[in-house]
Amino acid sequence: MNLVRRGVQMSGAISSPLLSIEPAARRLISIVELSALWSVPKATLYNWVNQGRLPYVKLGRSLRFDLVQIEQFREQSTIAVAGKR
Repeated sequence: MNLVRRGVQMSGAISSPLLSIEPAARRLISIVELSALWSVPKATLYNWVNQGRLPYVKLGRSLRFDLVQIEQFREQSTIAVAGKR
């Protein structure tokens, strides 16, 4: 089976739904970028990673965060406020 991904031909690869996702939709950001995006200290993000609460990708010694997974995490962590009495 031959697959083409971003102009690179891969032979013998297994088909995956990730191959059809646009590269921009699966952007990885650093902990510094996530800290700025959420206005949360880096130390807090590292704690959440160590606790297994925050999804991440390990690239060598660096942590990266998939924006799609991070958005899903944020939505799941959002608590609806009850109406005022």
